[in-house]
Amino acid sequence: MANATPSRLGQALATGGNEALFLKVFSGEVLTAFNNNNIFMDKHTVRTISSGKSASFSFVGDYAQGDIVDVHTAGSELTGEDILHNEKVVTIDGLTIAHTFIASIDEAMNHFDVRSQYSTQLGHALSKKADAAISAQIAAAAANTTFNDGTGADARVRDVEITAAISGTEIADQIFAALAQLDAVDATGERYVVLDNEAYWALFTGSLNNLATVVNKDAGGSGSVSTGQVPMIGGAKVYRSNNMPADVKGQVFTKEAAATVKLKDLSVEAEYDIRRQGTLLVAKYAMGHSELRPSAAVQFKDAV
Repeated sequence: MANATPSRLGQALATGGNEALFLKVFSGEVLTAFNNNNIFMDKHTVRTISSGKSASFSFVGDYAQGDIVDVHTAGSELTGEDILHNEKVVTIDGLTIAHTFIASIDEAMNHFDVRSQYSTQLGHALSKKADAAISAQIAAAAANTTFNDGTGADARVRDVEITAAISGTEIADQIFAALAQLDAVDATGERYVVLDNEAYWALFTGSLNNLATVVNKDAGGSGSVSTGQVPMIGGAKVYRSNNMPADVKGQVFTKEAAATVKLKDLSVEAEYDIRRQGTLLVAKYAMGHSELRPSAAVQFKDAV
């Protein structure tokens, strides 16, 4: 009796590895899960390097600092004025890995509900890790009053404690105050607001006379109680995250608040182990994170 010729569903054009197509789909699902669950990655400064272990982020200071603008006196020589500079070096933290082992690879990956659960978990785990690291650096920027980014050391109080009970009014007040602080130092770029769960949902509480009406379209807001969305407050987009430092209720910032250097972007590898009769799947990235420009970050937190 002749042997059957199996159709390997994971093989591309009947050649190559038996899991090639499975890995491609799996990798795409991991990347999708990472992007769908990540809040902070596209809201700060990111640089990719091809080699090495660090990258330097340069600052160009405020031209108006030190009163270097003056009315020209006819005939006087223009010699130029100093504009302050500084830099921040961001170092790769190392290889961050999420991994799982799947036995009977063909059976497992031919069922979408099983495969997608593994890919979602790996992507979500790495997304959470990256988000927490970036948010922690935004927090460090908001607490830093000594670093001179070329505009002068910023001694503002940008790390504010909430002393009253959490309410929609107080959260809205804190957001408006934070935006005002960014305006006071001429912070440039799009503003972002990220709140923890308690602060975010507090925005939906209160009466029509409450500042929480920033979410009420009938009162001039842009949110929706039915969908639980708060698109914008004070011209800043509003997001919700579980990955901020434990005592932080909200962060208001621009892209210059923190920086990430990427050596290896998110990728997925798979290797079949004959001894263990299964496949090891590894999702990984190599990045480093740091605070960048303190004047670009404000946050508020629970009172101690």
